[in-house]
Amino acid sequence: RTRSTLSAPAVSFGALQPHAFSAARRAHGLDGSALGRSLASLDASAGGLRGGSSGAFCFSTADGQLVVKTLSRSEAALLAADSPLLARYFDKEPRSLINRFFGLYALRLYGRELYFVLLRSVWAACDAGHRLAVVYDLKGSWVNRFVESVGGGECGGGGTPTLKDTNLRRDGIAAGCLPLPVGPDEAAD
Repeated sequence: RTRSTLSAPAVSFGALQPHAFSAARRAHGLDGSALGRSLASLDASAGGLRGGSSGAFCFSTADGQLVVKTLSRSEAALLAADSPLLARYFDKEPRSLINRFFGLYALRLYGRELYFVLLRSVWAACDAGHRLAVVYDLKGSWVNRFVESVGGGECGGGGTPTLKDTNLRRDGIAAGCLPLPVGPDEAAD
């Protein structure tokens, strides 16, 4: 007599917090067919795949609308936990400059898990005819977060200099002619 058991599938794919992220996609007119068309154009060739210092990888869609970025398990857990708050925030603040998250996914492949987030490209978020004067890649840390010479960004590009957290803390945000200081020392004033 032979006994057979079913094992877990070698490959599985799932969306984390799908309702919160689907609301964000709908708010930006990104329905399922538009999402599918954009994702079908993922470009992993000719520099489309970039590794950041965190070890994350970014893939841009050829149409420039979306970025797919890998996340660690802890980053994915934090984003999943905060996704309902983010959805409510963007409902109230549709003009916010915070990058939009359109989906969070997990891929299990032969015992390994890979997490990735679907983001609106910051370059696509710019109005046509406008050029960003400065871009910040903010992580919420001051450790190794300063650049002396600026160049294209890890997940972006567009020829706009990409600065980091300590640059923002040092220089503030330029608003017209007056810099707006950013940081704990200035916030107490």
